[in-house]
Amino acid sequence: MRLVVALGSNALLTLQAAAYSDVEPCPLDVLGAESQGMLGYLLEQELANLLPAAQAVATLVTRVEVDPPDPAFQAPSKPIGPLYTQAQADALAVKHHWAMAAEGAGWRCVVASPRPVRVPNLAVIRSLLERGVLVIAAGGGGIPVVPGVGGLGLPGQRRLDKATAQELASFTFAPGSMAPKIEAAVNFVKATGKRAVISPLDHIEAMLAGLAGTEIHADDSADDSTKDSVDASAAAHIDVSAPCRSNSPAA
Repeated sequence: MRLVVALGSNALLTLQAAAYSDVEPCPLDVLGAESQGMLGYLLEQELANLLPAAQAVATLVTRVEVDPPDPAFQAPSKPIGPLYTQAQADALAVKHHWAMAAEGAGWRCVVASPRPVRVPNLAVIRSLLERGVLVIAAGGGGIPVVPGVGGLGLPGQRRLDKATAQELASFTFAPGSMAPKIEAAVNFVKATGKRAVISPLDHIEAMLAGLAGTEIHADDSADDSTKDSVDASAAAHIDVSAPCRSNSPAA
């Protein structure tokens, strides 16, 4: 038997996001991975109880590559989650930058639904099928990702190896997550004229060597040659292992 079971999961996504009451909700790609694992486990357990013991069942968290220029990103249309009143929808749109659309007697969150380009784990799925494994995959249509970009892969995001205090002032960061860390680092740089580096604690040696993290300096005059002289007093380590921040949902 060769069988792949795919399941819908979008009804859970905004409910999961709403469960984060004390911290900023996780991005939709992370919530998608959570729901794939949770629903996949429940389905896998039920199937395992019903099928012969020799029949292997496996759940695979599945990514799906999408194309950043896909016009679907500019016109979110896929409804997810529960119905809200107009007042609730307006508040959520302001708080989380969600797109909302009228549906029936209420409002729902709508997200982009770009066409899948490639399933990165397709070879793994085929390998499992060839071994007779019943595969549960592509929950919710898969987790949309863009090659070379972390997480959901918002088309405009990029890695920041270096930035000036002035450049960072032009960005908006989530309160309670990166915002206070960025503010502390920028204030340190402005007050001392020295550099600050934001990096996870387990990268501290590479950070001090100028090989990890995001380096913030007073102006754009810093160059690679100065990285070798970073000293511990000038490197304001800030732990970035904070709760996930909110992103505009897309799926």
